Amino acid sequence: MQTLNEVNLIGRLGKDPELKTTTLGDPYVSFSVATKETWKDKITQEKREIVEWHNVVGFKHLVDIVMALLKKGSAVYIKGKIKSLKNQDGSTRNTIIAQSIIDITTRNLTNSDKDKKIEKIYRTQDYSGEEDLKGIVSSVLDDVPLP
Repeated sequence: MQTLNEVNLIGRLGKDPELKTTTLGDPYVSFSVATKETWKDKITQEKREIVEWHNVVGFKHLVDIVMALLKKGSAVYIKGKIKSLKNQDGSTRNTIIAQSIIDITTRNLTNSDKDKKIEKIYRTQDYSGEEDLKGIVSSVLDDVPLP
């Protein structure tokens, strides 16, 4: 049997990304992303919600893209995998290792600025499904909390 380790996340950055370096001196970027789940309580009929925070890191070409384009509150679509990483104290935490990151905050820009930013992002990411993604994320973003 084959297994699968794949994450697709749509959320908002909780703070500005941090530029860090590995023990070998390679740069990487680290940030947190919030997602929100809502439901109606079956007993009280009240609306309930829970916000989940996800640790994300990006390497190689993602470092420059994230540092140049993203900031606290940016809406992002992230594709990656989950990996358990050890903290300095020896404990482990699940972290998403990003393989592609797309800034979807562009919905708040004017059309001409939006087109320029989208073109830059997609060209940099070499993402082939941008038309499908635009439709999916526009409806999801209204439910994602601002930090």
